[in-house]
Amino acid sequence: MRSLGDRARHAISFEILGLALVTPLGAWAFDMPLHDIGIVSIVSATIATAWNSPTTTCSIWSCSGPPARQKKAVSCVSITQFCSKSASLQC
Repeated sequence: MRSLGDRARHAISFEILGLALVTPLGAWAFDMPLHDIGIVSIVSATIATAWNSPTTTCSIWSCSGPPARQKKAVSCVSITQFCSKSASLQC
């Protein structure tokens, strides 16, 4: 299992690579200034990472370490979050 630092480095490097690809392509496709698309991309990537990292970490910890009653609580939170995401996508 990866350490918390490894997960953070992986998430940051993934987001930097994604921003390096998406920003110029978005500016070209939407014919907008690079800094406008860059700001929207950075804010979106930050929100997505801030939401996904704790959720993923809690899911992994629920499978590999905390006591049983914590596992159930974390699983319920993860399932609720997944279901709310799925429901919003169906609308």
